Amino acid sequence: MTEEDIPAATAAAAAAENDDETVSSSSISSSSTKGKAGRTDYASWDRVATSLLTETDAEEKAEQEASSEALGLSTRPRSEAEAEERRKAAEAQKTKRRLDEFKKREGNVIQVLRGALNGVAGEGSAGGQPTKFVTREDLEAGRRVLTLCDADGPGRVVVTSDLSLLESTVPSNAKLTPKKYEGDVENAAPELPQGGGGKAMGLIKLNLRNLNSCTVIVRCKIITGTIEISDCENLTVRVEKEATVATVQADLCENLRVEYRDAPSGKGSFGMAPGQREKFYWGDDADDRIFHAGVKGLSVSMYRDGYLECETAKALNYLELGAKASGNASAEEVQFITSVKDGELVTNRAEAWGKRPEPSSAPSPSSVPAEGGKSPDPTAASNAAPETDNANDEDDEVEEIYASMTQEQIDVVIHNCESQKAKGNEAFGAGEYAQAVLLYSLALDKAAELPDEAEARAAIASSGKSGKGEGGATVKQLFPRHVVLSNRSASFLKLGEHAKALEDATAASVLDPSYVKGHFRMGLALHAMKRYSEALLALGRAEKLEPKNKQIKNALTFAERGMREEMRRRMEGR
Repeated sequence: MTEEDIPAATAAAAAAENDDETVSSSSISSSSTKGKAGRTDYASWDRVATSLLTETDAEEKAEQEASSEALGLSTRPRSEAEAEERRKAAEAQKTKRRLDEFKKREGNVIQVLRGALNGVAGEGSAGGQPTKFVTREDLEAGRRVLTLCDADGPGRVVVTSDLSLLESTVPSNAKLTPKKYEGDVENAAPELPQGGGGKAMGLIKLNLRNLNSCTVIVRCKIITGTIEISDCENLTVRVEKEATVATVQADLCENLRVEYRDAPSGKGSFGMAPGQREKFYWGDDADDRIFHAGVKGLSVSMYRDGYLECETAKALNYLELGAKASGNASAEEVQFITSVKDGELVTNRAEAWGKRPEPSSAPSPSSVPAEGGKSPDPTAASNAAPETDNANDEDDEVEEIYASMTQEQIDVVIHNCESQKAKGNEAFGAGEYAQAVLLYSLALDKAAELPDEAEARAAIASSGKSGKGEGGATVKQLFPRHVVLSNRSASFLKLGEHAKALEDATAASVLDPSYVKGHFRMGLALHAMKRYSEALLALGRAEKLEPKNKQIKNALTFAERGMREEMRRRMEGR
C-alpha cells in the first residue's frame, strides 16, 4: 500500500464505523422517525419516556396498596356498611358543591346597598329629610335583585321607576299552560307550542334588612312582585302606583307600616287583567297578601286617589294574635297573613288562611271593622256558629286520634313542610335540581315528625317492595307526602338518578294510587332504565286515570317502541 492509499483506507474505515453506529441506533429505536434534515424526532422519545414513567407510577401504587393491605391500612371498604357510608359521604360532598355553585350564581345577581342614607343631603325633600334616589347607576352590570340594608334615618330611600328599565331574560317555560296538578312541580302538557323565552322589565326582587327610622318608597316594577323585610324598626314602606308588588314577607320587625297608594294588584300583567281596561288595585286579588312572623306593631293602609280607603284597626302584634312556641318552633316563627276580604283587612294564621279562622284567646282583627271600611254583618256570628261547632268537633277528633301532638303543634310542622316544598318548587323552576332534591328531602324529614308517619311508612314498606306501585286504598295523610315524593322523583329524573326517581315515584303511587303523576314518573324512570314492559304497566295505570293526557300517550308510544326494539335485538341474538 502506498502512502497515497492510507487516507483513502482511513476514510473507508470511518465510513464503515459510522454505518455500524447508524444501524445500532436504528435497532435501538426502530419505531422512531427522522425529523427534518435527518435529525432524530425527540417528540417520540418524550412519548416513550412518559409512557414508561406512567407504568412505573402504576407499579409503585400497586406495591403501596399491597403493602398497606398487608399492614391492615387498606383504603378499600372493609364491609358493605362502610362502602355505603362512603357512598353517602361522596354524595353529600357532591350536593354541597352544587349548593355552593348555586349560592355563588345567586350572589352574582344581588346588588347590596349598605348605608344608603349615609352622606345624603336633604335638599329637595319634604321637611329637609335626606333622600336617596336609587337608579340603574347604583346597580352593577347583571344585578337584578336589590337589597337595601344597614341604614339609619331619618330619611327616605326612593326606589325609582328608572329601575323598571332593567331587562331580564324570562325562561321559555314561563309562558306554558298553568300547572294542572295542585302542588306539583311541573306543568301539564301545553296545548300550544312552547316557543322561546323572552324579556321581562324591572327588578326581580327587593329586600329590606336592618333599616331604622326611615321610609322606603317603591316606584318600580318588580318581576316576582315580592318585597322581603326583616329586622327593621320604625320603617314605613310605601308602594306607589308605578310599582307591582303583590306579596310582602315581613319577619322580626317592630313598628312597621306598609302603605299601598293606588298600587296595582298582582292580578293580570302589572295590575291589568288581559283584555280588560279596568285597573285592579292591591287587594282585589286573592294572591295580594302580607305574610308576617315575629312582627310587633304592623300597620297596613290602602289609599285610592289620595283618600284612605281602609286600614288595620290597630297595630298587629304577633303575641296578641296568639303566636305561641310549639316544639322546636318559637313564637316568632308562627306565620300570619293579612289580606283583603270583603273590602276589609283581615288577619289569620297561615294554616287557616282561606279556611275557617283559627281559635284564639285574643280578639281577631277580622272581627273589628277597618277604619273607613264596612261594618261587620250582625248575622255573621250566628251564621258561622254551626261551622265553629263542626271545627271544634274536628279539633277534638284530631286530639283524640293523634294524642302525641296537639293541633297547634301539627300546624307548625305542616307549615314548615309547606315552606320547604315551596322552596323546592322554586329551585326546580330555576333548573337547580340538586337544590330541589335537598329542599324536598328537608320537607319529608320534617313530615316524619307528624304522628301519621308510621302509617305512611308501613304502607310504603308493605306495598312498595314489589316496585309495582299499584297500592291499595289512599293513605290518609296530614301532609301530602306523595306530592313531595313525586316532585323529588322529577328532580332525580332531571339529574339522571333513575333508580332514586323510581323509588320516590313508587312510594308516591302507594300513598295515593289516584295521583297520576306518581305513576307517570314511575313509568319515565322505568323507561330510562330500559325496563320497558314495567314502564308500560305504570304508564298504563296513568293513562287509565287520565285518558286524554298527551304526555302520557307520548310516553306510552316511546315505551312500546323501546320494547319492540328490545325484542328484535333478542331475536337476532344481539
